[in-house]
Amino acid sequence: MSNARHGDHIDFGSGEFRGPVIGKQVNEYHVRIEAPPPGEAGAPTERLRARGRTADFDDPVLLGVGPALNGTSPPYVPRDADIALRSAIRAGGLVILQGAQGSGKTRTAYEAVRQAVPDRDLLFPSGPDALHELAATADRLRSAVVWLDELDRYVAGSTTVEDDVRRLARAREVVLVATYTPPVTGPLTAREAVSGASPQVVHLRMPLSPTEAEYAGHFRDDDRIDRAMDLAGRYRTGFTVCLAAEQEAVSTWEDALSRGQAGAIISSAVDLRRLGVPDPLTSARLRSAHRHYLPATGDDLDEGFRSSWGEATRTLIGGFSCLMRVDGGYEPLECLVSEADRHGTLGDIPEGVWREAASSVPPSRVLGFAADAYENGHWDIAREMWRENIDRSEFRDACFIGLGLLAFAEGRFDSAEGYFAGPARGGSAEAAYYAGLSCEGRGEIHRAVRWHREAVDGGNSEAGYRLIGMFESGAGGISRAEIEGYRRATRCPEGE
Repeated sequence: MSNARHGDHIDFGSGEFRGPVIGKQVNEYHVRIEAPPPGEAGAPTERLRARGRTADFDDPVLLGVGPALNGTSPPYVPRDADIALRSAIRAGGLVILQGAQGSGKTRTAYEAVRQAVPDRDLLFPSGPDALHELAATADRLRSAVVWLDELDRYVAGSTTVEDDVRRLARAREVVLVATYTPPVTGPLTAREAVSGASPQVVHLRMPLSPTEAEYAGHFRDDDRIDRAMDLAGRYRTGFTVCLAAEQEAVSTWEDALSRGQAGAIISSAVDLRRLGVPDPLTSARLRSAHRHYLPATGDDLDEGFRSSWGEATRTLIGGFSCLMRVDGGYEPLECLVSEADRHGTLGDIPEGVWREAASSVPPSRVLGFAADAYENGHWDIAREMWRENIDRSEFRDACFIGLGLLAFAEGRFDSAEGYFAGPARGGSAEAAYYAGLSCEGRGEIHRAVRWHREAVDGGNSEAGYRLIGMFESGAGGISRAEIEGYRRATRCPEGE
């Protein structure tokens, strides 16, 4: 919150930071506002969850919107209800935005108050007692917004809520903005409890209307919106529910990580997907893979797996789960894979999971998997995959080059040249270049020059730089005329 007034003090010291390990996000804000100077309009502040100029709430999380993936909230997708909601807010009194769970009520209301009444003082009471205390100062409030996200929280256990709301709604230039999720069956209990305050009720529909879906399509360059639209189409549910489900799934995973096996089960599914193992993932495979995330304590992991499986697969908002049931097994929600990629590397994945994955990567993924294993330090796994696939004609050259890179990295330069030679003679300029480097590694400069010349002829500019360097150091028996040609090809001036 910016532009603090009256000695406003944001007290993070007493706050509970329950943000996820991945994308550390603060879910809970405790804001204490010191009393205003004598004679100025004010309100009891000890129980306010937040207070400030409406426009200064530049983070919707402060007002109850779920913590966003990637650290910042996704772009707001305009809703059909926006105009009616903003008009109702400007009119004052009690405004209720009603919609199903996950329909986007809090974000919609947040955007509406910032657009409709940006300069008003926003007061966010922490519960029914705070609302009652606020109502006692209604005659002193001026130009204020009372924020009642999740109206049920204020109605539950309160015998004064209708009087409190009615009193605030009559105050000059005060508007109460509430969000409300009606029960699936039965009466509209919370809404009925404040009916005496003559609320203006605006409905937020779900799923998106065609117009709203068109708006959302303009923001598909944001990967969260893109994924949510894909999920909504795949599972025939609301776009906003999918956004909320992704946020809940990440929080659920991070919470499960603190409790051991449930987090390990989800992590194993996420990392197997990151390594290219195709869906579906069976419970037996996850039972095997999740062990690699747990310390060797001698505990009965099978018994723990059975008790943790329900937590790892529990139903979230909209019927989603961290591990979605598909024909023949499970798949992790794509947002979990994206979060893992954003905050970590493949090198963070336990070696045992790499080995689990190596046994079942599809043919199209073999070379990429071996290269990833090599780049992330799992050389034995890369070596095994290249050797296993070297007789497949479509993979042969790549496997020889991979094995050559391993030999070179291990200082086995004779073997490295042998691996590179075949692909080089077949026209691979990259292999010829590495063959030249292998010869340099064992001090055979004249042999290295021959390989580098082949590489340059094949279009490898790095080999040209090597030849220029050899000439300038007086090695390799290279003529000036030849070097001038390399200089022109590589645009490398003399002396560099």
